[in-house]
Amino acid sequence: MVVGVFRGTAGFASKCLYHGSTRGLTAGGGVATVAMLHVTQKARGAVLGLTRGVTRAHLVRAALESLAYQTRDVVDTMAAEAGRQIRVLRVDGGAAANDFLMQFQADLLATSVDRPKVVETTALGAAMLAGLGAGVWTRAELERVRAVDRVFKPKMPAERRATLYDGWKEAVARVRSGA
Repeated sequence: MVVGVFRGTAGFASKCLYHGSTRGLTAGGGVATVAMLHVTQKARGAVLGLTRGVTRAHLVRAALESLAYQTRDVVDTMAAEAGRQIRVLRVDGGAAANDFLMQFQADLLATSVDRPKVVETTALGAAMLAGLGAGVWTRAELERVRAVDRVFKPKMPAERRATLYDGWKEAVARVRSGA
């Protein structure tokens, strides 16, 4: 990763919206993420499509988009295994605070993305599961604890979604082959 490029991505998030594209830049997932669904020893992380016109904002946007593409890969696999599509994706963690990423995720999945008011939920989730397992709370009680901050609805036309995802799959194929 380029030193300093991804420091303070929140500040670049608004620039991502302004730029409206990655200028053809694609950040291919690293070995661990690509290997999860696309197993190969040749897989390498990559940033494809670099030109002189690419800025930090383009790199940030490409990295954020790669998170959404990787999530789409996983969600598609889960849906295929389960034999049904997801109705809503509930998110948490630091990346969930990024509005651009959450909207892009909703667009790529063509489903709603539901973000809670408290996105840093690792410790809370562990405590809730422990309490549930110990009989301290019921599942219904825990469902009421999760307050929704925002629901992102898909806005992207299906043709655009397909074109972008096809580009991602091409990038993954290049990363897998070591090209």
